[in-house]
Amino acid sequence: INILDDKPIQVFISTQSLEVIAWFARYLGKMTKESAQHFRAYYLYLKKGKLEKQQFAGKGLLGWLEFFGDPRLIGEEEMASPLVSFLSHTHREDE
Repeated sequence: INILDDKPIQVFISTQSLEVIAWFARYLGKMTKESAQHFRAYYLYLKKGKLEKQQFAGKGLLGWLEFFGDPRLIGEEEMASPLVSFLSHTHREDE
């Protein structure tokens, strides 16, 4: 992400990795609100055969993770995800 800073390009990343999601959210947490507003994360899922999405804009991903847990499990057992534990541990290291 640091390499791309101040460059006029778009980057798309697709992952199901809890670590990538957590580190991305952690990075967003260190950014200013203005800088973070350029980032978007999407959760894509099928609902009755139709592709649906949940968008997380800017620090919205970090907020979702802190309050609800794993964005890959929307509507399921978000707090049961190991991502919740991972983020709790990394936040304690930052303090």
